[in-house]
Amino acid sequence: MIKLPTRVTVKYSGIIDHMYSTHPEHIIETCVPSIRMSDNFPVCLTRRTSQSSVGRHKTISYRSFKHFDEHAFVNDSRSA
Repeated sequence: MIKLPTRVTVKYSGIIDHMYSTHPEHIIETCVPSIRMSDNFPVCLTRRTSQSSVGRHKTISYRSFKHFDEHAFVNDSRSA
């Protein structure tokens, strides 16, 4: 579903981050914002929902920041 490069360097430009859906008709829009902290861009999507889905079970995935090391993050950002 992603059609723009998600990784861009001086020597390479390609799509390395993918999105797959068993129901692509539920996806309204995908985008690759031009904001980045490394040579990878984020990927985003907008999903269609209906009123009948209110109250139904949903699974949300996220990154855990439990062991986030701000100093290491800043150093990695500077070296990119």
